[in-house]
Order: sequence, then C-alpha cells, then structure tokens
Amino acid sequence: WRVLAPVSACLAVAGLAAGLTVAGGSHSGPPRPTVRGTRVAVGMPSFYVTLSLDSAQDVIASVHSSLSGQVLSHVRVHLGFTGVPVRLRMTAVIGVAAEPGGHKFLLYGGKPDDVGEQEGEVATSLLTVSRAGRLAKLQSLPLVLLPPGSEAVEGVAISPDGSEVAASVEQGGVSFNTHGEIRLYSMTGRVIRTWTAPSDPGIALSPVFTGTGQLTFVWQDHLFGSARYFYLGHSEIRVLDTTAAGHDLLLSSRPIAVGKGKLSLIQTAGAGRADAPLAAAVISATSLGGSGTETLRLDELSATGSVTKVVASASSSYSGYWQEGLISARCQVLAVAADGAMLAEDGGFGEIVNGRFIPLPDNPGVFAAAW
Repeated sequence: WRVLAPVSACLAVAGLAAGLTVAGGSHSGPPRPTVRGTRVAVGMPSFYVTLSLDSAQDVIASVHSSLSGQVLSHVRVHLGFTGVPVRLRMTAVIGVAAEPGGHKFLLYGGKPDDVGEQEGEVATSLLTVSRAGRLAKLQSLPLVLLPPGSEAVEGVAISPDGSEVAASVEQGGVSFNTHGEIRLYSMTGRVIRTWTAPSDPGIALSPVFTGTGQLTFVWQDHLFGSARYFYLGHSEIRVLDTTAAGHDLLLSSRPIAVGKGKLSLIQTAGAGRADAPLAAAVISATSLGGSGTETLRLDELSATGSVTKVVASASSSYSGYWQEGLISARCQVLAVAADGAMLAEDGGFGEIVNGRFIPLPDNPGVFAAAW
C-alpha cells in the first residue's frame, strides 16, 4: 500500500528526500561483452547516468562506468530554467531515460517553487556522452511533456528506434479524482497518440518499451482512504499496444501480472524484450499509517506474472505516513539494458543480473538512474 497526499507532491518529495524516484527506459544497442567480477553480460551499455542532490540541493547528473560503477564525469543540471538550478521543492519531479545506443540521455524536470512559476511545466534536456564517458553537451529539447491541467510526469521511456517518447502523466491529482494517462510524442514535441482512463481513477507508472509498438507499464488503482491521505489498493503490470486503434488506456492494454498474494503493491517494474525478463519492486505494510513494519522486495516474475524468485528483500519499521513513504520510495526498478539487466534499489542501489541483485557504488543523494 502507498500513502499519497496528494499523489504528485508525495511521489516527488518522498522520492527525492529518500534518495530515489522512478525513471528508466529500454535499451537497444549492439551487443558488447562486459565483466563485473566473474559475470559476463552481453548487450550491457557502457554507461549509466544517475541524478543526485549535492549539499546545495542542486541536481547533478553523473556518468558512471557500467563495468565498475565509477563516476567518469558529472554536470550540474538546470533543465532549461535560466540561471536557476532545479532544487528540491514540492513541484520538482525529476527523472532520466536512456536513448538507444547508450550515449544520449533524456533529462526532465518540473518547475521549482522558488522560480515563481505555477506547477505544470516540465523542461526536457538531452545529455550527450562521448565514447570515453565525458559529457559532450547538454541541450534543451522542444518536448512539452506535461499538458495543461496535468499534475506530474510519473515516468518516461524512449522507443527502440529513438524516434518517440512515451510519458506517463497524472491528471487531476486531487484525492480520488486522479487518473492516469500515457502520451506518445515525437522527438520534436508533436503529440502522436494519447491513451487515458478517466473512468478509472488510478496512476500509470514505470513505462518501458519492450518491443516495437509494445509499452509495458505499472497501473495502480482502487483508491480508498480520506481526501488528505488515500491509498492504492490494487496494482498490476500491463502491456499497451501503441499501434492498435483506440485511446482507452485499459482497453488498449492487457495485464500480465497482478499485485496479489506474494505480489502486494507493485511500485515499479522492469522488462526486457518481449517482457522477458520481468521484475517488480513490491512493497507491503503491516498497517496503513500509524506505526508498523514495511517490507521492500524485488521479485523476478514468470511470463504469466507469478513470482519465480525473490531477488532481494528488506524490512524497516516506520512511524507515521511520512516515514512510511520515505521507506517505500527506496524500493524501485529503474532501468533495463538490452540484455535484460536492470538498475534497481531495495534499500541500496544496484543491478539485477541473472536473478541476482549486485550492489553498485551508491552516491549520496541519488534519486534517479538510467542506462
């Protein structure tokens, strides 16, 4: 269960303050063998990029070697806000997604309060990384990911050919009126398609292209509670056919995993080509609010959505809604490489490879990552 109050503000603040938020995308590129310890992975990208907050609360994009986790270079991110770094504020929702090829990364972020702007703008920039891992340039893009009246962009994915961007958007955002939407854009900012589910209050999260015209995402709905603190009672992983007719998000997609039994609330998920491998970040709590114990789990799933293996698990005690939210924000699947390896967090930052969670160097303040 996840406490939301309201949805977009809690996700943004809890994710940043706890050191993590949802981000990621699929990765296709020429196979390249890499080694970490005794493991050889084919198709792993050369680099991954993390976003973190420094001591001044400025956003830093760091380029890491996928082989060692070492930081090769970094740059302070402004995301199009002239002279004002993006800072930790209620309206700041910041993420990163990787383009195919492994040398370009899409950064997106919302206006912070201290710029004097209303919530409702998301700036995008393209970070280009050289073959040696040095930052070449950071340029603004004409993508407007947040349409008027929307609350937040909850996740971004880039198509296998690099020509399209899918954004999961939260509409409404006030108590039980919130509803999820997925918008497909060209790289020039043109809206190609929109899918929405206005009759079913819920949130679309964790989009990832798992093939041409195939977008896998997490759907959370069945809201209950009070107007200030409300909960998500149901979750599932769905696959959207972006080439089929229709604009209903749920009618145009099919579920492949449902959060029940061992799968309680699915927070985020990752999938490789044709949804294999499939993994989910799952949380469960002993009580809604108040005090209790929260369990964070990274699960490996079968093609039918059943749990085949618990990759990592950790439990923490909490007291109150805010602390519960900070703990749950530390359980995420972030990104997927061409070989199916995933960046993830289950209390600590690492990668999932061949059903194992391998810790990676954890920079202080990291809240997003992609490769």
